[in-house]
Amino acid sequence: MSTVSVRRLAKNTLLLYFRMFLLMGVSLYTVRIVLAALGMVDFGLYNVVGGVVALFAFMSNSMATSSQRYFTDAIGKADEAGFADAFRTTRTLYGLLALVVLILAETAGLWFVRNRMVIPPDRAAAAFWVYQFSIASFLMTITNTPYMAAIISHENMGIYAWVSFLEAGLKLAAAYLIGTLPYDKLATYGVLMFGATAARALGFKIVCIVKYKNASWRYSWVPARLREMLSFTGWNLFGSFASATRSQGVNILLNLFFGPAVNASRGVAFQVNSAIVQFASNFTTALRPQIMKSYSAGQRREMLNLVYMSSRFTYLLMLVLAVPVLLETENLLTWWLGRAGPHMAAFTRLVVLQSLVLSLSYSLTAAAQATGRVRAFQAWVGGFQVLNLPIAWILFRSGQEPESAFSSGLAIEVASVALRLAVLRKTIGLPVLEYARNVLLAIAAVTALSFVAPVALWKAMAPGVPRFLAVSAAGGVSCLAAAWRLGITDGERRKIVTAVRKRLGFPSGD
Repeated sequence: MSTVSVRRLAKNTLLLYFRMFLLMGVSLYTVRIVLAALGMVDFGLYNVVGGVVALFAFMSNSMATSSQRYFTDAIGKADEAGFADAFRTTRTLYGLLALVVLILAETAGLWFVRNRMVIPPDRAAAAFWVYQFSIASFLMTITNTPYMAAIISHENMGIYAWVSFLEAGLKLAAAYLIGTLPYDKLATYGVLMFGATAARALGFKIVCIVKYKNASWRYSWVPARLREMLSFTGWNLFGSFASATRSQGVNILLNLFFGPAVNASRGVAFQVNSAIVQFASNFTTALRPQIMKSYSAGQRREMLNLVYMSSRFTYLLMLVLAVPVLLETENLLTWWLGRAGPHMAAFTRLVVLQSLVLSLSYSLTAAAQATGRVRAFQAWVGGFQVLNLPIAWILFRSGQEPESAFSSGLAIEVASVALRLAVLRKTIGLPVLEYARNVLLAIAAVTALSFVAPVALWKAMAPGVPRFLAVSAAGGVSCLAAAWRLGITDGERRKIVTAVRKRLGFPSGD
């Protein structure tokens, strides 16, 4: 990894972390305000009704990754015409997909919301409007995704961060306004959140058009190019669909079997988890373009080293926050929300554990997508993860508690790591034993050492703020110390020391 690449990665990661800390603070603060204003039932309805739309949103996530792959490939080859062609084609493809989603959401989706979901009769009208504005927000997002993908592919994370700050401010204003405006709080919140999404989409679009001359919105219909991109995107869509069933599909089952109050607990758990995931995934967001560019340039060893580093660093960054959250879940929820609802603590712990395992997949997926050969990867992994939905249904039908779906999801995620490695060994020649030695053994050792001191303090001290601070400090120090000695390579350690010394103005040394 060149010095220029290291500096660019460091700069982009710092920008993304600055963005993340602001968004995380706004998100956690607004959840408290919104939950207090809406109550458990309406908050649960907002999460689950929006979740029906999110089942369609898997298309947006998949298309964003697909677009980024084509954009990054063209940028890596300095092919401006190729970038322009890819951008126009994705815009056309996104428009078609948005039309498909609109038809499905307003027919099958609307029927399901009205006839199958557990919604109190007096909240049906408000739930309808939340659903409509959730659809509008999604359509705005999916048609805007090429612009966001172009910004990330060019590694202009400063722009990406500043537009996100605008969205964060508007969401904070929305949380405040629902307590003051004399209208139905649930419906009003749906309208205001749509406004925040629309502003973010417009910001990305304006900046992208002004900054990148080849980011033209012109309509393009080249059948051969469309077929190529649709083939690549189609398998990514399947993988994203599996991810959607694991999260939003189970969320809908929770509503059908247990009601909207349990959806509220699940929504809170995912907000906590989202803060932790954002803390770690920013590193992968910054590194993903370099993984793809290394492959495009034929630098296979460089790509593999980036995959190993990304897997370790993403997991370890998440672990720093996960340790105190896993040990102090009940106290954190009580301090944050004033009270912990039913199942919140258990949901939070299980979701965080699942995300720790899932963090290993980010760089593996980027490696598969860099090659453009994703059929086997998405077919095997996605097909396996779809099992989470029928397994959850069977567990709920047999009388199991809501937590059982998250426990089974964790087991599936662990098995999926092995499945991803097996598929990549065949498709791109990823050396599984080398990955296990460079990644899995390293993070296992760091994880074990990171919990020793925090668990000892957690058991020895009485619950309260002093114990939380002691556990958090011990966890952070233990994790960082273990990661420094066991979680990174000698070469990575030298580069970090050199970068820090240079930033502080000291001679680089040997």
